[in-house]
Amino acid sequence: MYYWGKQNSGLPETAKKCLRLPLPVPCAREIGGAAIEYDPDIAKVSIVGLGMRSHAGVASEMFRILAAEGINIQAISTSEIKVSCLIQSKYTELAVRALHDGFELDKAPNHS
Repeated sequence: MYYWGKQNSGLPETAKKCLRLPLPVPCAREIGGAAIEYDPDIAKVSIVGLGMRSHAGVASEMFRILAAEGINIQAISTSEIKVSCLIQSKYTELAVRALHDGFELDKAPNHS
């Protein structure tokens, strides 16, 4: 799936045209590539929070939780306050539930 919106407004017209097409493979040559490969059956799951700056090991815990459920991570993106993973879309609900339980999000925060 390709998304089009304000976040892409700085792209050259050729890239914008390619992103709007249902199958952008023919556009590869126009932007200097040999081919464009994509997987329509992926999902992105993320953990986000300001506390990630001061708590070491949050990303590794996310990876451990997903691995324990047999969920393969296809790509990882990080920032100071966010970790995102691309996974097969068929595991989306399982991943979200496992992360929710693994990080005990149903419990009140401990502010000690």
